[in-house]
Amino acid sequence: MRSVLTSMDRVRLARNEAEAWFVRLMSPECSAAERRSFEQWRASSSVNEQAYAATERLWQRLDGMEADEVIGRHAAAALKPEPVVRRWPLALAAGVIAVLVGVGVVSQVTTNATLEHYQTLGQSRKVTLSDGSEVMMDLATGIDVRLSRGERNIKLVAGRALFDVAHDASRPFRVDTGRGEVTALGTQFQVDVDADRVVVTLLEGAVSVSPPEARQQEPALRLAPGQQARYSNSNWARRDVDAAAVVSWSSGFHVFSATPLAEAVREINRYSTTKLRLADPSLESLVISGNFKTGDAETISSAWPIVLPVTLRKDGAEIVIAPR
Repeated sequence: MRSVLTSMDRVRLARNEAEAWFVRLMSPECSAAERRSFEQWRASSSVNEQAYAATERLWQRLDGMEADEVIGRHAAAALKPEPVVRRWPLALAAGVIAVLVGVGVVSQVTTNATLEHYQTLGQSRKVTLSDGSEVMMDLATGIDVRLSRGERNIKLVAGRALFDVAHDASRPFRVDTGRGEVTALGTQFQVDVDADRVVVTLLEGAVSVSPPEARQQEPALRLAPGQQARYSNSNWARRDVDAAAVVSWSSGFHVFSATPLAEAVREINRYSTTKLRLADPSLESLVISGNFKTGDAETISSAWPIVLPVTLRKDGAEIVIAPR
């Protein structure tokens, strides 16, 4: 029978491995190859990283050494095998660390909580959370993740993320958008946040979109697949959309279907170094359709004068779209 590790098992395993690595790294006999193996182990998962960080914090209480110094010594040791010397005998340190780390992880296991932050800059990234949920993060996107025994809370700090939520009826999956909260159990949905709007699009399952905390008296919006909730001008509104087109960015394409030109320009500019600019507000409501590969505003816009009453001109790093 296949053995499946629970979240608690993974935490305990990481804790034991972190303790073993910490003690080994203090030994003058620790080789450069072992130190490189340690760095690979620590970087292989956020659970390992957190377990080792907890071990370091507990050692600081004993040894008074600052975290930056500890990390710096380990990083340098991976390249140059200089022994890390401690004032305490190795065996005594190992015993004290094991006891204290045990106490520290008991607190973590009791609450069964993990805290993580993920950030993208110039490229998209898919991350798998410890509950099995997957998050496809667009460019310039940041999320804070807090998973515990009773709930799963995500803060979408900025950007756009596509969530594929692992089903767990005992733990609702909540995404805080700053202007309301999206709640799901096991489903697939996208949340897009920028300075003046929030857009929630449902692909599968069901979600509810709650208003901001200050307006909790208002009813939540419940979405069905193919529906979208938009927050602008201090209000949430629901509409039907082509959900597959909305998330086409996750496959590297723009899929526009009678899309307002202002919205299409916003999407194209996310990925292209050459930016598009509408010269007149009257152009915003024009609609465009078609499938385009992301990242090339010049090629995408080159056909627009054929199908739309517009002209194009280059202005430095921009392409200006003006009425014809």
